[in-house]
Amino acid sequence: MMDQQLSVVIPIYNDELYLDRCLESIINQTYKFLDIILVDDGSTDNSKNVIEKYMKSDSRIRYFKENNAGAFQARKKGVFLSKSDIVTFLDADDYIEKNTYNNLMKLYKIYSPDIICYNYIIHNTNAISECDFKSGLYTINDIQNCIIPKMMFNLKTGYRGLNPSVGCKIIKKSIYLEVVAHVDDRITWGDDALVTYPSICLADTVYIDNNHYYQYCNNTNSSTHKFKYEIINDLKIFKKNILYTMKKYNKKIDWDFQVNNYMRTYVEMLINKWFNIHRTSSMYLFPYNLVQPYSEIVIYGAGEVGKSYVTELLQNEYAKILGWYDKEKYGDIFGDILIRNPKEIIKEDMDYLIIAINDKDSAIRIRKKLIDMGVSEKKIKWSKPILRA
Repeated sequence: MMDQQLSVVIPIYNDELYLDRCLESIINQTYKFLDIILVDDGSTDNSKNVIEKYMKSDSRIRYFKENNAGAFQARKKGVFLSKSDIVTFLDADDYIEKNTYNNLMKLYKIYSPDIICYNYIIHNTNAISECDFKSGLYTINDIQNCIIPKMMFNLKTGYRGLNPSVGCKIIKKSIYLEVVAHVDDRITWGDDALVTYPSICLADTVYIDNNHYYQYCNNTNSSTHKFKYEIINDLKIFKKNILYTMKKYNKKIDWDFQVNNYMRTYVEMLINKWFNIHRTSSMYLFPYNLVQPYSEIVIYGAGEVGKSYVTELLQNEYAKILGWYDKEKYGDIFGDILIRNPKEIIKEDMDYLIIAINDKDSAIRIRKKLIDMGVSEKKIKWSKPILRA
């Protein structure tokens, strides 16, 4: 059986410094049956010269120059020009792992899902996009009952359940074109969410792959790193558009609640970037996989990881915190919680003790000391803290 062609759409705007890395990651994919579409959104630098160098040696690359209209319009143009009935996207300042499309297209060959979702890692950091859904195939009932109610905002985590990046999706062209037909052409912010979340609502099958194939390069020159007053109008356009679209495709969900909370968490992220204000609760994701809901737990560690865990649990009440301990910071008060001396831990009648420490070796030493104190080994839990992306 002949391999299925995959169209890769790359919008470009003054990306000459990053294009080599991006294009090398595409042309060197182990999956070769690619339709590579580069849409230049009115670049004024030497991006075209870089692209022409690659076009001479790779006939899969097609280049189109457009007037500046934004990344959303460039992607849409690329999809219209694509040869395949499935498409994916890559930003010109990002790149992907060498076996990405080979691994994903194996899944497509087996399951033929309407959408494949995967994750990203922020380049040169350990910050990743997290997904609240296990890897595997989701049929229409699973999508309606499991993914859709949590994808924009999961009440349990206080965050989105599924990252909206179109760069981390393989999607059927027909679904993409159906969705973008209802997107306001003025959109400059949130266009990924305006494509991803309505597309999930239209899908009959979705495959979740929790591998982090996409390398997101946190370009400090991007618009999200610079405060601009126009963002207020952009947010208004986004909210009106996303509410209309989501209510059109799924009338059962309280989309006002979902969208308001999705936007709140994103605006907090923007404020963090613009003004270097770091809200502790957004730093590390609590390890929900280690703890059953409504458990009574103890937190050991009052550094940034511990503060993140405690703040998150106070917000969503997933588990009850019986006590918070740290041998260096006992006696301090965080919010209205007193941090206590670890010598008192043995008095707690807990279901779990969570070690909120970043370093694995330190966590192992603490675990041993706790066992020596008489804490049940089965109750002690640790996993490498995950930075929210």
